[in-house]
Amino acid sequence: MSFETYKIILGKFPELKSLDLYNWGEPFLNPEIFDMIQYAKDKNIFVKMHTNLSLKKDDEFIISLVKHGPHWLVISLDGASQESYSRFRVHGNYELVIDNINKIKRLQNLNNAPRMVIIWKYLVNVYNEHEMARAQAIAKELGVRIRFVPMSLGDDMIDIIPHESLDERKKQWLPANKRYVLNQYLHDGSKPIFNGPCTYLFKKIIINPDGRVFPCCYITDERHVFGNIINEPLDAIWNNEKYEYSRSLFVKNEGIKYAGTTICKECGNYEKSAR
Repeated sequence: MSFETYKIILGKFPELKSLDLYNWGEPFLNPEIFDMIQYAKDKNIFVKMHTNLSLKKDDEFIISLVKHGPHWLVISLDGASQESYSRFRVHGNYELVIDNINKIKRLQNLNNAPRMVIIWKYLVNVYNEHEMARAQAIAKELGVRIRFVPMSLGDDMIDIIPHESLDERKKQWLPANKRYVLNQYLHDGSKPIFNGPCTYLFKKIIINPDGRVFPCCYITDERHVFGNIINEPLDAIWNNEKYEYSRSLFVKNEGIKYAGTTICKECGNYEKSAR
């Protein structure tokens, strides 16, 4: 997404309070990313980003990140060694990520830089669960927060069919500690993956770099687009038939007639209302 396109999109959200500036891909590959972050912050928008941070960057990048970085920077680092980390983050460089975090924290401390919270996100799996205590110690030494998160096995991606069966993926990835296994994988698979109704349809809007709007971040196929924010008014998209019908699936006694259907009808991620 270009900076100009980004400004057009943000201009359609005058009351926006929070922005997740990431979805598919690595956001720091965008050469205008710091302009985008600062533009949102200047509008008093809270900015959160996810990154793998396995990037070879010069000092200028680190300086820009410290000065113009998001309010929250979440770093995907699933392991406390190269061996465990690279099982999931294929071709990732563990030491490079740790070195980048060290540089960021050192520069923050030296320059009394604006507060940027750094969160180490650790997807727990069978290959790294034995390193959790070590990861906690490293995070403390680095001066960052750490979150241990149960991993999804791809069945939440509604329009993608994995190559392996769910049972194969469970055997390959799930840790022994049931605390870090999603409830769905502890049962027969008949229940939704997440508790409660879908919040995306009511509280968030997902926008791709070309302006296409999807109902949630679990959708990738262009057949399931709900509109395009570049050439359509926000209200027209947010209240169109696809959105209204999809929301009705999660609201009791509020079935809405719609000639077509949406991907939300097929979705098993969230609890739909029985009618």
